[in-house]
Amino acid sequence: MLNRIMNNKSSFKEYINFEIAGNRQAFGLYIRVFQNDDEPYCYEAKHRLFLCLDYIHQFLDETKLVAIYVDIISGKESETKGFDQMIQDINSEIFTKFLTFDLIELMNDVKISEKIHRVSQQIGQLESFDLSGNLLQADFIPLNQLLGV
Repeated sequence: MLNRIMNNKSSFKEYINFEIAGNRQAFGLYIRVFQNDDEPYCYEAKHRLFLCLDYIHQFLDETKLVAIYVDIISGKESETKGFDQMIQDINSEIFTKFLTFDLIELMNDVKISEKIHRVSQQIGQLESFDLSGNLLQADFIPLNQLLGV
């Protein structure tokens, strides 16, 4: 996995513990980093990955981590293939929670926040959190259920 982080502008997913998929406590990890075109190696991606893995080790159950998704984005390119793969896995109900390095940075991206909103409507419940303690719980309740009709 670290070899792929060394490549410029890469996106990938790595399944860690697929046996736990579908469990209520299962979660994914999403790392997103911007890399300048003149940088041969993305130190920030490695830094964020290690900080997130340390956070998981200290505060979460490591055995519930299903997969790691990474997007290293250049200034010219804004594809989020890793994020899209994570959304596919969430839609497949492999997990409904994900950890990211900085949730605010992620939600400031209009395309990503729209995708998060759409998936929360489709699956009914989505929880995302970051290392700073920010939490987004998107429980979608249909209007007729809310009104009691």
